[in-house]
Amino acid sequence: MNKSNKQILSKIKESKSFKIPINDIGYLKPLTYFDIGDDRIINHLMIWRNNNLDAYLSDDLATFDGTRTWLSKYVLDNPHKILFLACSSDGIPFGHMGLADGLNADTLIEMDNIVRGELNCKDGGMILALYELISWVFIMTNIEQVYLRVFPDNKRAIKMYENLKFEKKDRHVDCFSYMELSRDDHFGNYNNIMRIS
Repeated sequence: MNKSNKQILSKIKESKSFKIPINDIGYLKPLTYFDIGDDRIINHLMIWRNNNLDAYLSDDLATFDGTRTWLSKYVLDNPHKILFLACSSDGIPFGHMGLADGLNADTLIEMDNIVRGELNCKDGGMILALYELISWVFIMTNIEQVYLRVFPDNKRAIKMYENLKFEKKDRHVDCFSYMELSRDDHFGNYNNIMRIS
């Protein structure tokens, strides 16, 4: 990610009011330094991590204090990462997703840490949230492609990413499958996302 893009993310981490609308169902709210002391948010992150161990390389259970430290040290203090809470219109968090530096920092950025936290959230909420986050990336930065890494046996996630028009590429990063999405394919997929969400 180039300097101007990093500056965009840095400013967001200092904002109390920044939000990305998710159609008519809610919004994406970046986690900021103001959230470090919010025990409810830390508890959500901890529970969601522990309920989705199969989506992570490590199967160690998260602790409350460890989650707060992780958010502070590895997300907020990291200029290459940002994490958003996906919230319903009444402010109830139902998942999270983030951005991380790409393999080629000028043209690629990673969609990172995508977790559906609440199983009873609105159907299609996560796919709509991810679509809107990707739209925001393409509109606000000079990024031409986004990518993500997913375990090959995570069929549900892969289906969602394929619906978003991510394509599997013939490469593996660690033990993950690698999927990529171009700007044109993303914006050409709007009607399909509205239909399936």
